[in-house]
Amino acid sequence: KSWVWDATQLPTNSHYVPVFLRLLEDLERDAQVTPGTHVLVETTTGNAGTAVAYLARELGYPVLIFMPEDMPAARIQDVRSCLPDDGISGLRMTPRGRYVRGVVTALRDFLIEHKDADYQGRQICVVNHSRRESSPAAIESCVTRLLQPLPVEGIIDTAVVALGNGTTATGIARAVRRLNPGARVVGIEPIEAPWFYIQKYGKERFRHLFSTEPGPHPHRLIGTGGWGVRFPNLDLDLLDEIVLVTEDEWKGQLFRLRQRGFEVGHSSAACQSVVERLALLHDDRSDNYFSMFYDPISKYENGQK
Repeated sequence: KSWVWDATQLPTNSHYVPVFLRLLEDLERDAQVTPGTHVLVETTTGNAGTAVAYLARELGYPVLIFMPEDMPAARIQDVRSCLPDDGISGLRMTPRGRYVRGVVTALRDFLIEHKDADYQGRQICVVNHSRRESSPAAIESCVTRLLQPLPVEGIIDTAVVALGNGTTATGIARAVRRLNPGARVVGIEPIEAPWFYIQKYGKERFRHLFSTEPGPHPHRLIGTGGWGVRFPNLDLDLLDEIVLVTEDEWKGQLFRLRQRGFEVGHSSAACQSVVERLALLHDDRSDNYFSMFYDPISKYENGQK
């Protein structure tokens, strides 16, 4: 059996609203931010930016978001459409071809420029969801609530997670292991940018298996393969295995999912392709798999595949 958390049904069509709600609640409780005095600052490849912009507007915060300019137009428009109309909030685009490293560099430059932590009369609060422990804790809480009602025979044996900044992968791994300490956790990455794969297994293993040097190369599993950036929330020790996925594999799965009525995005299809691969490899129909639908296909190239 395959169990899926369909996060496309949440506000902003991804799983990040619960994450940022938890973060902002924690920051407000600790008196680190208030709507009247602070401006939120965050980086994104799309989904996180849309979520923090949405919540900033709902809660009365101005927000500045840094995002690569070569992200799909639909993602850029999603973020812009959620920004507060307050004369302070804005979306700052970072150079093409730099991906996650580009937004990290732009954020650092911004903080150096505003080293007094003041922007247009507001105190700067870098939300930094990819480096706060509250982020995977929020996902762990959501997934635990989703899985607890399952019958004993529905306890998850294997979770398949996309490897991005660690928020989701670590949260899911902890939740699944809370209910079944023996559960396997399998991470997936694009073969073009096997950033965590080489950290877990080394470059030599990649060279031996694929007869080439490991990335980074351009890929379309947005939110994964953040080459060269350290993400403290991703605990490699939680991963039993990392599987690399080719574009042909996830595109084939994308087509099959669409035939079944699931209009989900690239990373969702990549995870499902690995679920099917593992199920065939182990040939054990009693296994229960868990994965996510991270976002809809509408967030990729304005719906183009």
